Amino acid sequence: MIPAEAVEAAIEAFVRCAQGFVTPASDDVFKESVTAAVKAAAPYMCKPRQVTLTRELHALPNDSVIRTDKGFVFEKNGHWWSEPGTRDPSLAEDIDLPATVLHVGGVA
Repeated sequence: MIPAEAVEAAIEAFVRCAQGFVTPASDDVFKESVTAAVKAAAPYMCKPRQVTLTRELHALPNDSVIRTDKGFVFEKNGHWWSEPGTRDPSLAEDIDLPATVLHVGGVA
């Protein structure tokens, strides 16, 4: 893993170059700095979580929001899932999977 100081230096160099404060010594050095920063940050980038099993829906906390591959959005309220703005509850078993988790309840 790349040390945090190296990542910070690469990002700072990238920002300064983007703002026109400095010109990189060569394109290769600039590309290496940006590549190092992106590789170091990659493990921390959030990837959308796919839910493929009903038990995964049950495991999500209240107020979680998902979007099915068909474009339907559901929010979890207790043991029920409902489309925002409706009062029509659905069981997790009735939701077409896979679905993408848009928000995990209880997480800002």
